[in-house]
Amino acid sequence: MNRNTALNRRQAVKGLLYGTVAATTIAALAEPAAAHPDHTPATNAVAARQVQVDVDRDAQVIVDLSITIDAPLAAVWQLHTAIDQWPSWQQDINRAELTGPLRPGGSFAWETHGLPIVSTIREVRPLRRIVWGGPALGIDGVHVWTFTPTHHGVVVHTTESWDGPPIAADPEGMRAALTASLTSWLAALKATAEAADRR
Repeated sequence: MNRNTALNRRQAVKGLLYGTVAATTIAALAEPAAAHPDHTPATNAVAARQVQVDVDRDAQVIVDLSITIDAPLAAVWQLHTAIDQWPSWQQDINRAELTGPLRPGGSFAWETHGLPIVSTIREVRPLRRIVWGGPALGIDGVHVWTFTPTHHGVVVHTTESWDGPPIAADPEGMRAALTASLTSWLAALKATAEAADRR
């Protein structure tokens, strides 16, 4: 792979990070009787029985990052899972739209750097954890987000695994691209959530 091809591929796959999975609205969590049609007591029970999904621990690239956000857990979760609003606070996302239910098996379509992507929801634990993944550009990606309230705010932890031929061709370059993308996502989430909380 020549330098220009590697650079173009890195820029394209950078967008794979810029998506998360909407699990539910905060209103649905607070008022189960008036919940979102896709978030009923029955689906709550299903969520409680979900098997925890992890990244691919045998993948060639795995990146783990965390950040502490000084804002309420519910507000951080809501911001993170309001898929249609991503373009308003993530400059690298051109569009984002939920195309399936807000539960495992659903999907969302989004576009970053001109690259259209469809991600499949694999796990949803409201206010705690979401996982999505799927293939794109020959890369098999799995992305886990967890949300942990503390005395200092909400610790948001993200782990992503990447595997496939493009990763084998340039593992260190892909690791750098993944790290940069995750760092940018966390910084934007923190800045947006904290600014909203100060209003």
